[in-house]
Amino acid sequence: MTQKTALIVSAILTAFVLVVGGGVIARVSQPDAAPAQAAAAPAQATPTQAPTAAAQVADVMAQAQALLQQRDAEYRQLIDQANQRLAAMNQQQAAAQAAQAAQAAQAAQAAQSAAPRPAAPARAAAPQFAISPDAALSIALQAANNATMIRTPELVRFEGKVAYEVGFTKGAVYVDANTGAVLYNGTQGQGGGGHPAATQPPASGDDHGHDGEHESEHEG
Repeated sequence: MTQKTALIVSAILTAFVLVVGGGVIARVSQPDAAPAQAAAAPAQATPTQAPTAAAQVADVMAQAQALLQQRDAEYRQLIDQANQRLAAMNQQQAAAQAAQAAQAAQAAQAAQSAAPRPAAPARAAAPQFAISPDAALSIALQAANNATMIRTPELVRFEGKVAYEVGFTKGAVYVDANTGAVLYNGTQGQGGGGHPAATQPPASGDDHGHDGEHESEHEG
C-alpha cells in the first residue's frame, strides 16, 4: 500500500532526526572534562548505558509498524461494518419491493374480480301484436268468402300500418296486426265484408292477381 509505505518512511525519518538531535543535545550539555574522561576510559562502558541509535531506530520502527497494523485493522473493521449495513439495506429494499409487488398483484386481482362482467348482448325481442297470424288468417278467410288461399299470413307495412298480408287466388287481403281490421280486400275489388277499403294496396308480385300499380313495404 502507498500510504502504508509513506507512513513507515516518515516514522523512520522522524526517529532518525530524534536520535541525532538527542545526541547533539547530549554532547552540548556535557562539561569540558567529559571528553577527556571518555577518551581515557572508552572501554569501561557498561550495558546499562543509554541505548544506541540503532536500537532506538528499531524501536521507533516497531512502534510505527504496530500503529500501522492497528490502523489497518480499524479500517478493515469499518469496511466490514459498512458492507454489513449495505447488505442489510439491500435486503430491506428487496423485501419492500416484493411486498409492493404482492400488494399490486392482490389489488389487480381484486379489481378484476370486482369489475362487472360484460352482459351478453340482449337478443332483439320479437315484436308482439294483438292479432296473431292464425287470427289474421281467419279474418282474411271471412273477408275473402273462403276463397282459395295461396300464401300464408306475412307481416308487411301497409299505408303506414303493420298488417298481415294473406294471399288468395283472387287477390290479397290486408289485416291490421293490432286491431284486426281489414285494411284492404283484394278479393272483392273494393273493400268488402263491411270493412273499410284500402286505397293503396301494396303489390306482392303480379303473379297472383295483384294490381301492378299498387306498392307495399314489407318488414325485414
